[in-house]
Amino acid sequence: MPTRTEASEWMTGYIVSALDMQRADFSPDARFDSYGLDSAELVIMAGILEEQFEIEIDPEVLFETPTLNGVLDNLVAGGVLQPH
Repeated sequence: MPTRTEASEWMTGYIVSALDMQRADFSPDARFDSYGLDSAELVIMAGILEEQFEIEIDPEVLFETPTLNGVLDNLVAGGVLQPH
């Protein structure tokens, strides 16, 4: 089972690459839509994350808690990720 840190690093890398921005300009507490990430891109990211880490993610979590930290907290609480 992947750790929260591993998933965080991967998701941050994916987002900054998709948006062609610097890591320093990305905040894990900012809403995804504040960066212009739309629902289609979020679902694609979730699918790739599932494949990358061999986990299952309900895409709804991306919309219920639309920040990186919110999603990661929910995945840890749901037993999908290890806390550290």
